[in-house]
Amino acid sequence: MKFLDLPQLSPLQHALNHDLGESILVSRIEAYSCKRAGSDKKLARSLESDAFRALATSPFGPMTESASRKTLLYLVSTLNAAYVDYDFTNTSPEQFRKEHTTQIAINSIDSTLSGVLGPSYAALRERIWATIELEMQLPKCTVYSYLPEIDDPFTEDGTLWSFNFFFYNKTLKRLLYFSCRAISKTSAQANDPRMFDPSDERVAEDSSDEESWGAYDQDVANNMEW
Repeated sequence: MKFLDLPQLSPLQHALNHDLGESILVSRIEAYSCKRAGSDKKLARSLESDAFRALATSPFGPMTESASRKTLLYLVSTLNAAYVDYDFTNTSPEQFRKEHTTQIAINSIDSTLSGVLGPSYAALRERIWATIELEMQLPKCTVYSYLPEIDDPFTEDGTLWSFNFFFYNKTLKRLLYFSCRAISKTSAQANDPRMFDPSDERVAEDSSDEESWGAYDQDVANNMEW
C-alpha cells in the first residue's frame, strides 16, 4: 500500500487529537493507494496458502476467490504501513467485520467521538465527513472494521478503547483508514516520543485556522453527495 499525502486530511487528524484529562486521544485519518509495495509480497504469498484458501466464508466473501484475498491484503497492508513497529501479517479474516452500510460506520464513529469530545466534535463533524466524501466518494465505499486481539497497538497496556474503520473504494483503488484510541497517561505508550503530544502547538494552529479552510470548505460543500 502506498500512503497518499492528501494535505486536507492532516489538519483533521490533528484536530481530533485531544487531552482527555487522564488519557489522550490519538487519531489517524490516512489515505492509501491500493498498489502493492515491496513489503506486500510476503503477505500476498501467505494469503495463497491452503489455510486461507480453505475458508469458505469470510467478511470479504469466499477466500477461494482472488478478490476476497486481495481485499484482506489491502486491509492488513494498511495496518502494517500505519504501524511499522508491528506485524499484522498473520491477521486472520475473522478479525475484520464488514459493516452493513457506510452510514452505520459513520454513525458509530460519530457516536463515539461525540460522547468523548462533545461540542469539540460537533464543530468538526461536518468538515471531517465532507472532506472524506470529497476524497473517497463515500456512497461507493465498502466499510470494514478491525477487531483487535493480541500483539497490536490496540491491546497494549494503557489502551482504554479504540476503533478502526477502513473505507474502501474499489473503483478509485483507494482506501481511507480512520482510527482513534484513548491511551492512559500513566502508560508507557503515552510517554513514547512518537506518540501525539497534547501540548503540541501545531495542533491548535491547524484546528483553529479558519481562514485557511474557507475556500476549501466551499469546494467540499459543492461536492457533497451523501
